[in-house]
Amino acid sequence: MELYNRAQTCLPSYARLKFDRGEGMFITRLNPEDVPVAVKKLVKNGFLATVKNEMLTVAPSYAIIEEAAAQNLSDVDDHLYKSLSILAGRDICEGERSLFIAACKWPLYSTEAIEKQLRRQAAVCMRNKCGGLLHAIRLIILTRR
Repeated sequence: MELYNRAQTCLPSYARLKFDRGEGMFITRLNPEDVPVAVKKLVKNGFLATVKNEMLTVAPSYAIIEEAAAQNLSDVDDHLYKSLSILAGRDICEGERSLFIAACKWPLYSTEAIEKQLRRQAAVCMRNKCGGLLHAIRLIILTRR
């Protein structure tokens, strides 16, 4: 919800973000005259913003993703989180960013589905020596319970 609020504050008061069913995180419709200012504010706050067919799509930039990956909480009592936190600091693999976005879109995906994808992605990351974002994804899953 933190990313939702962070993005929502960049938009005019009439605009409401909805979870995007595509590759973005959020989507909204804006009046054409409000688009340049909103895009500028979103980019300044760490988001990627694209406009297509009068719809504004918002996704986290790599800066936001790196910020999430930098979190490493030692007081989390979860075996999988602790195992994945060993990967913190590694490169972020292909697939981690989209899994991060999917985990943040909690109303659209079940916790079980995201957790299953996380475990699959962890296996891939172990082989490819990456996985720097996996512990942050696990933390999102834990906060959804």
